[in-house]
Amino acid sequence: MSVFAIREGSVCTSTRSRTAESDDAVAARFNNLMHHAYSLFWNGQRGRAFDNFYKAFALIEILLKMDHVGFVIYIFDLMIRHDGAGDEEPLLMLLQHLSEMSKAVFRSEEHPVFLVANYLRNMYGVSRPWLTESTLRRLLDFFQDRIGYFHPETIALLQILATGLIKRKRFAEAAIRFRQLVDVFETTMSKPCYQICHALYSTFEAYLRMEQYEKSLQALKTALESAEALPRLEKIEISVQCLRGLSEVRVKLGRKDEENATMQHVMQIRRNIVHP
Repeated sequence: MSVFAIREGSVCTSTRSRTAESDDAVAARFNNLMHHAYSLFWNGQRGRAFDNFYKAFALIEILLKMDHVGFVIYIFDLMIRHDGAGDEEPLLMLLQHLSEMSKAVFRSEEHPVFLVANYLRNMYGVSRPWLTESTLRRLLDFFQDRIGYFHPETIALLQILATGLIKRKRFAEAAIRFRQLVDVFETTMSKPCYQICHALYSTFEAYLRMEQYEKSLQALKTALESAEALPRLEKIEISVQCLRGLSEVRVKLGRKDEENATMQHVMQIRRNIVHP
């Protein structure tokens, strides 16, 4: 938090535009590589997965030298998504590399990035996810106080926490946080947007896990209504997600015939994407 205080809450000190060489772009590349690597990891493509993990690790030294510490929030996101699910090996390697690079770049074992990496790496069991969730909460409060509730970085942090709460099975709070995101996007956007629809769908997921089917269906209905104003491909994506969600609710309620009809409709929408 002392690092962010120096930057007045900003995750990045750069004033450059988002180019292929800007620190924001490097941080985004790090995040994309890690998520792509995990997708390959889950699909059993271990060799390709670790090629991507190592490419992501190689960007850490660059980001630290750029004084861009905000990518550590991406690491919190990865921790809360994947820790405790049998996917810890790449995370522990990542934290080890982060601690080594921060020590080399900052020439100190007292720098916050080094301390955070070491704390997380040396914790076991439930402690690491708990510390990650706790840190995200503290950072979100800090960002809201220092740079504002509607600042893009605060909104991004709220999205990460809300998604993490689903993973942590804190469904009631997750529903509240996703409703917050809907309100934020409705305030900051001039018209219905993809982000609103996605937050509404995530609200549906939270209610579904709590077996609050009426509220979950209402969230789906609102998402579908909002999607009407989206560009064609975004509208189709949200519609497919919502129809899958509706199918899941029908299965929960024992309406198997309706579920089959819904999935046929989903398949037809997919065919229309390929052959409009």
